[in-house]
Amino acid sequence: MEYIYINQYDEFQSHLISQVLSDEHIEFTLKDTYGQSINAGWMDPGASHNSKELFVKKDDEIKARKLINTLNIKQ
Repeated sequence: MEYIYINQYDEFQSHLISQVLSDEHIEFTLKDTYGQSINAGWMDPGASHNSKELFVKKDDEIKARKLINTLNIKQ
């Protein structure tokens, strides 16, 4: 199963997005860049503010992007 990178979101945004995607039965995964950086012993510049990278199943990409756009989340 192939997953597509959507964007990087902070802790609060990723929680909201995960709720919406779950409600719509869209398969996704959140990569915890902050936690992975800490465990590795350094801070990745993209891991600030406890950010998470969102990946969705390729078949759900368009639907997921449309749903996320309706949330008016600032990037």
